[in-house]
Amino acid sequence: MAPAQTPLHTSSSSSSLAARLTLNDLPPSSPPRTSPDIETPLPVKRGRDLWDFDIHGTPLDPISTDGPEQSSPVRGTPAERAAINRRKGQKKRNRTLQLQQSLSEGERTQFIDDLLRSLEEKNIVFGDVMLHVFDPQLKRGEVRWRGFFEKPGMATTILNFWVDPSNSSTARAEVRNWAINYCSEVLREEAHIITESRYLQSTGRAVNADFVLDFDIEHISKFLHSSAGASMKLLSSFATSTRQLVNKSVTHAIRKSKVVTFAALSLLGQFSQRNNWSHRVMALYLYASGAQRQVISVMSHIGITESYSHLTSKVRTLLARAKRQPRLLRAPFLPPDTLPPASGFGPYIFDSVETGKPSTPVEGSEPMSLPIDSELLLQKLEEIVSIQYGTLRELSQSMCLASRKLAFTGLFVGAYDNINFLTRTPEQALGHTDVMENGTCATIWKLWNASPDDMKIADLNISFNCAPPLSLDDLLPTPAELALMDKCLIHCLLRILVMHGGPAFTVFQSRLDKTLPVTEDKIKPHKTELHPMPAWNIDESTIIGQDDVVHAIYNELCAQDSPLWSIIAKILAGDQLTIARLRSLANIWAGHEGDFAGFGWGVWILGLFHAKIADAHGFLVTHWGIPNKGTRNPGCLAFHNTVLHRNPIVLTSLPPFRTVCDLIFVSLYACVLHCFLLVSGKQTLAEYADSINGEWDTLVKHAQAVYEQYANGSLVDSLRFLRAVEMASEKPIHPLPGDEIFENAVLFIRDRLITRELADAVKAGDSGRVLLVLKLFAFSFQGNGHTKYAHEMLHLIHNITHVWPKPMRKIVLDNWILFPSGNPNSGVECDLMQEHMNFWIKTFYQAHGSGASWKWLEMIAPCVGILRDLAAAMRETLGTDIGVRHAPVNLSVDIPILMQNLTEFEVYKIRGHQFEPEDGAMVPNVITAGIHALSSGTDNPLDEYNKSFLHLQARRRLQPIIGERIAGPMFVSEGRTMTVDPMEHQEGRTIDGPAVGDESDVLMELVHALEDDNATLPRLSAEDVALDMDLGDSRFVFEMDERDSFDEERINGPQGVDLRVEHYDD
Repeated sequence: MAPAQTPLHTSSSSSSLAARLTLNDLPPSSPPRTSPDIETPLPVKRGRDLWDFDIHGTPLDPISTDGPEQSSPVRGTPAERAAINRRKGQKKRNRTLQLQQSLSEGERTQFIDDLLRSLEEKNIVFGDVMLHVFDPQLKRGEVRWRGFFEKPGMATTILNFWVDPSNSSTARAEVRNWAINYCSEVLREEAHIITESRYLQSTGRAVNADFVLDFDIEHISKFLHSSAGASMKLLSSFATSTRQLVNKSVTHAIRKSKVVTFAALSLLGQFSQRNNWSHRVMALYLYASGAQRQVISVMSHIGITESYSHLTSKVRTLLARAKRQPRLLRAPFLPPDTLPPASGFGPYIFDSVETGKPSTPVEGSEPMSLPIDSELLLQKLEEIVSIQYGTLRELSQSMCLASRKLAFTGLFVGAYDNINFLTRTPEQALGHTDVMENGTCATIWKLWNASPDDMKIADLNISFNCAPPLSLDDLLPTPAELALMDKCLIHCLLRILVMHGGPAFTVFQSRLDKTLPVTEDKIKPHKTELHPMPAWNIDESTIIGQDDVVHAIYNELCAQDSPLWSIIAKILAGDQLTIARLRSLANIWAGHEGDFAGFGWGVWILGLFHAKIADAHGFLVTHWGIPNKGTRNPGCLAFHNTVLHRNPIVLTSLPPFRTVCDLIFVSLYACVLHCFLLVSGKQTLAEYADSINGEWDTLVKHAQAVYEQYANGSLVDSLRFLRAVEMASEKPIHPLPGDEIFENAVLFIRDRLITRELADAVKAGDSGRVLLVLKLFAFSFQGNGHTKYAHEMLHLIHNITHVWPKPMRKIVLDNWILFPSGNPNSGVECDLMQEHMNFWIKTFYQAHGSGASWKWLEMIAPCVGILRDLAAAMRETLGTDIGVRHAPVNLSVDIPILMQNLTEFEVYKIRGHQFEPEDGAMVPNVITAGIHALSSGTDNPLDEYNKSFLHLQARRRLQPIIGERIAGPMFVSEGRTMTVDPMEHQEGRTIDGPAVGDESDVLMELVHALEDDNATLPRLSAEDVALDMDLGDSRFVFEMDERDSFDEERINGPQGVDLRVEHYDD
């Protein structure tokens, strides 16, 4: 007989159900089990009190009453009484419903007990009923739904009862084992789903910048929670204690989410080796952070990263026939010129993920010994499906490909610099010695705000031919530029006061920002994308090396494939030596070589960072003084260095650039703040701040007074002129006019303010302000002995003023300052960026030991930028950006000490101090000296420059012997008549200009280029090439209280001397 189909729970009463149930009506079950009798629960006995009886003495039903209810007195209005009655009525109804529910629960319990007793009488266990209901083959879905799942939480309650500690241990163990096995299957299924989604796989994805920077742990965590919610919940539970559930912390929860996510990524990597995206990125991060091979190898063994051999491996060739293994066709076929030589066809290395075979090459395998003819070689080439590289090499190739894509547009700038490092040998032996390696690294970036129409070589050639010679008026600032320069330097004084004067002056920061001078050449905010290039073992310090480097750059970029290759100009930037060598190449080949070999296509940009280094070196030498003279020269840098107890400095062994900058700027800030106290008549900065009372106009007036009285080079010239006149008289007066210590101190502030203005203008990206400073550098470099940089200033100013077309001038001024971060006030000199790259290449990512080679540097150099971006992104994501530098030195005492010494020795007061011959000479006014050097005499540097320029103009007009001359009319510069002797290859044709056959000017240019570069400040550490070195001056901020007191000394200027601002051209 078939089992009864009527659901058990549809019976209306226990008696009728018992009457219908027979043994045949129930499903087959296991043999009856002995079970204890089910006892009927006894009714609760209630005590009887007085109120258990009614007024007639009859006992009341204990269920239907709770005793007499005391009524409250009649109070309130009728409406209030009605509301009270309604509440009482509702209360009675609720009590009645509770009583009825209690009765129904009791009946339900009694029915279930009877049902269980009936099952026991029939030798049917309750498990048989459960099997009958939940067996999918019996199709009792409606019963299951209505009996278990229709009411939410019932199934969960039953499962909780099964694992309750009151249940037997055997039962709990069985349920627990089932739950574990079920969760294991769920987790395995979720891992399979994630693997099939290919989200965490690197196969088929290009290892480029997106591959690295798209690795966002927060996005990955969201993906895992959406695709593997059960797995992530179990892992989170495994990492959360009961106390943590009670004491919840947002910070701790975020950190724990990252830990759980990384744990899931490691486990998914073990589920399938194809889930290796995180492993490859983490290996790159560890390498970018300086981890050695041992660390990466250990991390790979615990499933966090890939192995070091996979990270840095060379070519791994996959060889198989596509018919047998079509899955290998997933990778693109590479051209035969990228394949290894024929001898490399054995042994073959297969991908362990696809084939299941070990991916480690067999040691001692011999290459193919049989001769390979052309047909066999062709057959082998057809078998090659793809070539795989290590992660670093794939990333390097992707970065080079991105550079080539940019170069194809033609709108890019290139900068390069030499990279030098010493390869040391651990043991000295024959042929094994330390070697100084010299090479070159380069970087390109996209031109911002430029178009090909503004970069035509023909337009550049026309403008070059039309350019007049450089005049002194072109170098001297115009009256409008002088007014702007005065405004900029006064604002620089205000910036120093607000930034370094203490917290009381920070209230003026908003007004300071609003009044910052801005020129029309200010670069608009944008982000500069940098593309480092491979390193080459080419020494660019020679002219031949320069030619090799230029050809290596454009060959690497495949720039010749661009349709704009022969149409638009190419822009290159570098230090003074680089630009001088490039210009020498253009001078050598002018009139001899055409096309690309003639270098007439180039626009050369001098790096501003090296100009700052030369300026700092010149300032150090000029204002250093004599160290052992002590207080007889208290305004010199040597005395300041001694007072501050800094490391001794010897000019014959120059200190690093950052050391010099720190000393110079600390001294400048102390001098400026001291002068503000002098013009205000206050003794401390706290008193000065209180006297200002928040009045910005008063602060500006004081800054103008400081500029006119203590940063005025014309004042120094006037005092020295009066002294020279008096000394030349028959009876000179004593003391002589002026004060040499005061004069040197005034020049100290004036010269350093100009350098500070250049640094701030670069950070702001204001090319107009930068150009104003460079005009002054043309004189100061000439005055302090840096004649090479003075010569470069002449070229740069001449190019911007006359030689370059206006669109090209705009392009140069918009792109010689970079913004790698894209943030405002974060401009960086292009040559500083290259120096920064070189430092990290040669000191951080350089291989050590036997792995140190130019092949390695060639591979790792393009990855430097992206590796540092990855390291920064990881530190920001993980919240552990502790940096690699020590905490800034506390300089809260340095500036007050210098200010106290300035007051004590009355440095900024005219007292008639005169140096003895052995105490040190006066500091020259380098700007005035430079003007005299460029304007006096017949063979001054300016005349020599113009002579070379005119000669180059004449040579550029000639038809080159080899190649084609760039098209363009041959205009003659105004105001000059030039004659050129006829050349043999131009019979019957004459050109006005200097004699082309005279090579003296070319030789003079070569002499300038081939001379050893001036001694410069070395860059030895990351601080010397830090991109934020100028922003780091905020560490000089200090606080002063009333205890910091100085002697009041105010200077109004000497009597009879005009303290009005006198400009530099007077």
